[in-house]
Amino acid sequence: MSLLALFLFQGIAGFTGQLLNFALIWQILNWYHSPFLMSVCSGVGIVINLVLTPWIGQLVDRSHRLKVAAGGDLLSVVVSCGLFLCLPALHGQRSGVVVIIIAYALRALATQIQSTAFMAALADMSDDVTRGRIFARWQTVVSVAGLVAVPMSAALMSVLRLDRFVLIDLAAVSVAVVNAWRVALRTPMHAVEPTAAESRSTAFQDLKATWKYLREDAALTTFLLALPFINFVCAPISTLLPPLIKLDWHLDVKSLAIAETLLTIGILAASMLQSVWTPKVRREYLIVAGLFALTASIGMIGGWSGATPFLLYSGMLACGLSVMFVRIPLRTAIATSTPESMRGRVDSVMLVLGSVAAPIGLLAFGAMVELTSSRSAVWVGTVLLGAMILVLAIRVGGMRRRSNVLQS
Repeated sequence: MSLLALFLFQGIAGFTGQLLNFALIWQILNWYHSPFLMSVCSGVGIVINLVLTPWIGQLVDRSHRLKVAAGGDLLSVVVSCGLFLCLPALHGQRSGVVVIIIAYALRALATQIQSTAFMAALADMSDDVTRGRIFARWQTVVSVAGLVAVPMSAALMSVLRLDRFVLIDLAAVSVAVVNAWRVALRTPMHAVEPTAAESRSTAFQDLKATWKYLREDAALTTFLLALPFINFVCAPISTLLPPLIKLDWHLDVKSLAIAETLLTIGILAASMLQSVWTPKVRREYLIVAGLFALTASIGMIGGWSGATPFLLYSGMLACGLSVMFVRIPLRTAIATSTPESMRGRVDSVMLVLGSVAAPIGLLAFGAMVELTSSRSAVWVGTVLLGAMILVLAIRVGGMRRRSNVLQS
């Protein structure tokens, strides 16, 4: 029952958050007409998360995880209140750029705190057999929320002002805070490493020790080391999707909603499939195959001049499918091989590795878009990602062959 309540109220909060995000992104694009601003907003949020991640991991491992998740939601409530009060200062004014960047950064921080703590709590509430299915079911909830939120946001934008979206999100997240705290009071705290106060390590010492632990698994280390390059390419591409659709595909907000909805349908389909069926292939092979499919789908999203929008829509659907056949197996493998007391710090290592190159990619691809076009940037990213995944596949195949030789 506690798990059901968490899924329900966190799912509703995620739904209203996506309502607000979609409306906010499109409104900012209409106000400022700058893809580079979108890159800067995302980049600042990633940098702040990157700097604070070691402390977030420590907090998640040394505190009650559901209470930390409630704290992340509470920060989101505070940011929404501030955004609501500052909305009159936006509307295309230069001073509004600072407000937008700060709001984006703090919302990203709140999301990171909530996500790290909540996923660690879900891992605690499951075992090695059910963990992958629990993760997939939560992703299904998130996908359903996105599936409904994106077209609804596009439809409501014609009748609701942006401040109404903020108020809706504020109300839903506030309820999620109360529910998470209520469940936390009835849920025992996870196991914590016995550490004397005088020997308590710093956040960066914890980060270093966690990385040493993860390096013991060669395949896992390979994928973790690939994360910086993957996010160097994928972070800017996902951020530049609205300008790509508006400026290169010459489509309107309804087309963006259709594309986002198809992405969510792909995520939902892959999540539901993995929630009831465990693939019999090795996880590393599934991840590599998913990455190859992701590369192909990004190329379809980029398209070319004169291409039919159905190519874009097909690429978005394929992208959603392939992302989940990478994310869920990777997260399950990491959670399964991680002691209960280290899950927050392991998630922190994943975030650091995944985020360290993303701001550079956002700035580089954002500048490229200003000089050329969003479509050109997407194709450059597709080529780079394809080359990296080819190297990754060769590396994983080589490790598997060496393992077979050693076993024989």
